[in-house]
Amino acid sequence: MSDNRHNEVHTEKFFAGRRTYYVDVKKTSTGDKYLKITEKRKEEGRIDRFSVFIYEEDMSKFINALDACKDHFDLNKVFVKDENDSY
Repeated sequence: MSDNRHNEVHTEKFFAGRRTYYVDVKKTSTGDKYLKITEKRKEEGRIDRFSVFIYEEDMSKFINALDACKDHFDLNKVFVKDENDSY
C-alpha cells in the first residue's frame, strides 16, 4: 500500500465553519502534477469528503475559468477576513 504523503508537493488548508478545504498539489507515480481540491464537511455525526482533480495540462484553463467567475462576486465582501476563520 502506498503512502499518499509521498506524492504531496504542496498543501494549503483553510476552515469555513463545519467545512475544511484542502488545496493540494500532488504528483503521480510518473511525475505528472495535478491539483486536488477537497472539501471535508461534518454532517450529522459523519464526515463527508468531496474532491476535484485538475490535471497539469488543464491548469491554465481552470485558472482562466476561475478568474472569469470571480467577476460575479462582490470582491469587497469575499476578501474580508472573518474573525471566526483561522489561518
